[in-house]
Amino acid sequence: MDIEFWKLIIAVTIPTVGWIVGYLLKQKNDIANTKRNKRIDFLVDTYLKLENCIQRSPVKVGDDLEDIMAEIQLMGNISQVKLVKKIAKDIAKSYNADLEPLLLSLRDDLRKELKLEVSKEKIEFLRMMAD
Repeated sequence: MDIEFWKLIIAVTIPTVGWIVGYLLKQKNDIANTKRNKRIDFLVDTYLKLENCIQRSPVKVGDDLEDIMAEIQLMGNISQVKLVKKIAKDIAKSYNADLEPLLLSLRDDLRKELKLEVSKEKIEFLRMMAD
């Protein structure tokens, strides 16, 4: 085999391998971005729904709270799942539960995902009441 043959093989092989590696890295990055976007959507939606449940009548928010708890058990982190279990036990025992620790956990996770500074501020709730 002469040198020209090897030059041709190298000239074809290097760009082909480079293309394959580039494609695989892009695919991995696309999957990571999709997961991150889904996580952010989950955190925003769940945070807003849970915030709406706080300081409201249990009758009005019962179904929403059930959905939130199911979603968190599906997509929440371990500490959020534990908080949901505690909330469920508290509601079963006394028809009352503190939702704020879970809300804070969702807020902190969302701020981390968005690469924002984690807030140490307490959450304030504004509820407008009809006369």
